[in-house]
Amino acid sequence: MKNDPVQEKEIVNRLLGAWSLVAWFEVKPNGERVYPLGEDAIGQIMYSADGHIAAQLMRGQPDRFRSDDWR
Repeated sequence: MKNDPVQEKEIVNRLLGAWSLVAWFEVKPNGERVYPLGEDAIGQIMYSADGHIAAQLMRGQPDRFRSDDWR
């Protein structure tokens, strides 16, 4: 079955831009959900028209640095 190039282009155009994370979890074989960054993880993924992808994920409430000088 061949893919329809017009339909593929439409799908690509719908994915372009930035998207916010709704949820991120792993499902174990027993059905248990595990949240590696916590249930309140935040993130964003971006798709560009020239084929680049960038993604960032982090805990919703990250620990503060031990010092105000984080360098």
